[in-house]
Amino acid sequence: MKQPQIESITGSYEEVFREYEIYIAPNRDPYRGGYEWSVCKNENEFEAGLEFSIDAALNSARLAVNKVLTAG
Repeated sequence: MKQPQIESITGSYEEVFREYEIYIAPNRDPYRGGYEWSVCKNENEFEAGLEFSIDAALNSARLAVNKVLTAG
């Protein structure tokens, strides 16, 4: 089943994916735009990045979770 697309958020978006927390929020830099994302577990940040769309940020965050799980 395809995930619904998220087109915009005003605050932040959070979800748990394979026991890791994914956080997405609009970039605080108004000139650069996009969405900041991070992957955390037990208050430790494992990966973070910036994407131009929410869907790309969510996809990158999920890929980062998979990368962490396969590295361990």
